[in-house]
Amino acid sequence: MKYKLLLLTVLSAWFFSGQAEPPTNLQRFSKLATNQLSKEEIEILTFDGYPIARFVTENDETRFFVQTDDFVKIFAYSGTTNLGIIFSEKGEIVSIDIISSGDTRSYVRRLRRSGYLDQFIGFSGDQELTALTGATISSQAINKTVQQTVDRIQSFFVSSNDSIGD
Repeated sequence: MKYKLLLLTVLSAWFFSGQAEPPTNLQRFSKLATNQLSKEEIEILTFDGYPIARFVTENDETRFFVQTDDFVKIFAYSGTTNLGIIFSEKGEIVSIDIISSGDTRSYVRRLRRSGYLDQFIGFSGDQELTALTGATISSQAINKTVQQTVDRIQSFFVSSNDSIGD
């Protein structure tokens, strides 16, 4: 019996040693950014260890995409919510969407359908944010997630005003 267990262990180690390594965080982020943005030409930058995708719109405007899970994870009613945020060169939010959420589905639907996320357009960190009645805990957690992500990424836009990403 010992030899069968040893043989099984050796064969398993040999078989799995030839498997490809799991993707890195940057590889996963690159794939997510490509899927979220439907763009083929995306440059992945890092700032203080955080991945940021830089891309150019059809109007030749430079934009930056981040996912909030890379910056902060705040637990809401029944889980965290990962947001995809697109910033302008000035560091203002131009687009935001829920990528995934561990929160209750009905609350997430309410957040999406209510227009609640629209308050973040143009947000750069100093405006007051409101919660959504009926999804108060979830929306307060999203407000904190956005605020803390914006707080962390603003120095990227300030420090790279002339040469973004260098």
